[in-house]
Amino acid sequence: MNRFELVVLIGVLLTATTWGLARQSPDAEQPPAATQSTASTKPHDRAALERQFARTLSGAVFEGTWQEKTPDGLSAPRTDRYTIIKALRAEDDLWSIQVRIQYADRDVTLPLKLRVAWLEDTPMFVIDDVFFPGIGVYSARVMIYRDLYSGTWFGKDCGGVLSGVIRRDAASKTK
Repeated sequence: MNRFELVVLIGVLLTATTWGLARQSPDAEQPPAATQSTASTKPHDRAALERQFARTLSGAVFEGTWQEKTPDGLSAPRTDRYTIIKALRAEDDLWSIQVRIQYADRDVTLPLKLRVAWLEDTPMFVIDDVFFPGIGVYSARVMIYRDLYSGTWFGKDCGGVLSGVIRRDAASKTK
C-alpha cells in the first residue's frame, strides 16, 4: 500500500468512526425503534418495481465514465454512453433490452437478454461472460438507483469501474 492509499484509508476510517460516534452520542436524537426495524423489512411490490424499472430504462441514456484497473490503481476516466431504446421483462429474471453502446471507438446497437437481480427496491444487472457482438465477452455488476448507475466490469485480461447519470430524452418524456 503506497503512502497516498494509506492516507486515504486513514481518512475514511477516521470519518466513519467520527460519524459513528456522533450518531451514538447520548445527546443525538435517535429515531423510534419501530421506524428503524420496519424500514428494512417493508415488503416491496415486485410487479410495480419492474414496471417502474421498464419505464426508467426505455428511452433513457446512461452517460458517464469508465476506468480501467491498472497496476497503479485506476486509469483516467473515459466517457461512455448507453442509449436504451426499449426494455421489457422477458421471463423470470431476464430482461430484453435493445441498447446502443458507445465507448472508445465502439458504436454498436444490440438486442440483449440480461439478468436483473433485486436487492429490496434496487435493480442490478448481473452479466456473466456475455458475448457482445462487435465488442467482446464481458462480465459486470451494474446497480441502478435514483437516476444513477454504478458498477464493475471485467473482460479478457481487463476490468474496472463505471458510473454515471441516467437521462431521458424529450421523446421518452411524452410516452
